[in-house]
Amino acid sequence: MPVLGRVATAERRANQPHHHERPDLSVQKRVSHVQVAWRCPADVTPGRRIPRQGLQYDARVSDTDEAQAAHDQASALIDERQFVAAVDPAAQACRLRPAWKKAWWNYAVALKHAGRWAECLEACERAIALDPASSDGMHWNAGIAATALGDWSRARAAWTAFGISVPPGDGPPEMDIGAAGVRVSLDDHPEVIYGKRLDPCRVQVATVPLPESKHRFGDIVLHDGEPRGTRTLGDGQIDVFDELVLLKPSPYGTWRVRARCHTPEERDELVARFDDVDGAIEDWTESVHYLCAQCSLGQPHEHHDTAKDDGWSTERELGLALRNERDLARLRTLGLWWRRDVRDVTRVL
Repeated sequence: MPVLGRVATAERRANQPHHHERPDLSVQKRVSHVQVAWRCPADVTPGRRIPRQGLQYDARVSDTDEAQAAHDQASALIDERQFVAAVDPAAQACRLRPAWKKAWWNYAVALKHAGRWAECLEACERAIALDPASSDGMHWNAGIAATALGDWSRARAAWTAFGISVPPGDGPPEMDIGAAGVRVSLDDHPEVIYGKRLDPCRVQVATVPLPESKHRFGDIVLHDGEPRGTRTLGDGQIDVFDELVLLKPSPYGTWRVRARCHTPEERDELVARFDDVDGAIEDWTESVHYLCAQCSLGQPHEHHDTAKDDGWSTERELGLALRNERDLARLRTLGLWWRRDVRDVTRVL
């Protein structure tokens, strides 16, 4: 059973704006696509052949101009991370200039963050068809959308097209690509949790998240492809990604354990009681750090570097993840009442 007390770092967001996501993940080629709108003079009967000089160019009704305006509006909203609001102008740009790859790119990004997976996958495939040689970002987003839909054949095809070696099989790919952090519960109680990467866009949670995040040990989370920060884990650095959706909820429950431990050794003895249990335990008092948005995104500033260490706190709060509630008996004396060092045990999720 993993003991994660000195590894996990959960974080809450302060009132500082997150940096904007740029949808362009690879160099885009401009598509030369000129459309002009012509209108018939008032004195010419519609349908009647007229000389060329009778046509008048009307820039006000140019599909190109309208598409550019809609595209710019969508881009600005995406930069502000207002993805749902960006869907309509992005779709308008695609309708007006259906052969413009950049319009489909924006549309796919907006649909991805709006959770409209089938439409997102279609938009990705349209962008790829328009420019197959420069579509790495769209292959990646197609892999994410196909994974959300459980369409494993298309997900595997997308990762392969990107250049990733995918193990053979028909179901979800099981890959050994290390660990990652995932920023979950973005709109309510943002928290960075850690887990094992199952493939390029899925992580299985290996820490015990705070209950406010509404996530549990063992959850499988779909995450975005753009790293938004890094963390130190062991001797190395890992990327942090934003959650897109909870793909598969975990069967484990979460309990908050309040205990009085006078020394680190007493805490370690309490944690060791769950070494062979199906679940995980984490000392939240030690592992949870509160960071502002800028630091959470991987840009530390001075106020965190100079934080004062107040030393050991005897009052500890631990997160305990269990599949079987009967394992709480390890915190009891003679299986009847809580051990003397255990002050309170509450199921929180």
